[in-house]
Amino acid sequence: MLWEAELMTNVFPKKLDGTPETNLKSYTNSSVFSQTDSTGGNAKFLLKISTLFFHEPDIDWWIKERGAT
Repeated sequence: MLWEAELMTNVFPKKLDGTPETNLKSYTNSSVFSQTDSTGGNAKFLLKISTLFFHEPDIDWWIKERGAT
């Protein structure tokens, strides 16, 4: 879990030409949801699309496999 988070902090600035502070437009265009956008950002394009979400908060797995506590 930590490895993935650290990876993203290195990958995003390279792929999106900077940080949110220096290139917010790139991050906003790439994001499904933007809290600061009154319309919710790009999430509006998903309004008429059926979606199915799965979420498995298996705490024991996270502790054993990812060292998360």
